[in-house]
Amino acid sequence: MLAIFNFAAAALFAVVLASSNGSVIVSAVAGVIYLGLGIWSLATRRTTAAAPMVSSLVFSGLALLLGLIGLVGAILEGGSPQFVGLILELWVVMRAIQVLRTRPVPAPYGAPAR
Repeated sequence: MLAIFNFAAAALFAVVLASSNGSVIVSAVAGVIYLGLGIWSLATRRTTAAAPMVSSLVFSGLALLLGLIGLVGAILEGGSPQFVGLILELWVVMRAIQVLRTRPVPAPYGAPAR
């Protein structure tokens, strides 16, 4: 589930960066990194590995920081600040922290018992 929102956050983050800085290359790289983190999170969803969530937390925190800097820059320049991307980044950070705080228990394979 977090991987889906990572992909959505990548799209919004790309729009925020492209609109405030005009840097399409940075936006594309951020989107590729988010896509890779999302695929990695999906690939390891049945394990107790914390590395995908830690990576997602670190990158989302960095994206949130860059978004805040872009927000301040947009306000100072008289542009339109992008709040939706920041709210989504904050949600991804909070969700990654919540997932990391849960007790690691491997997910069962097969059909659920009734």
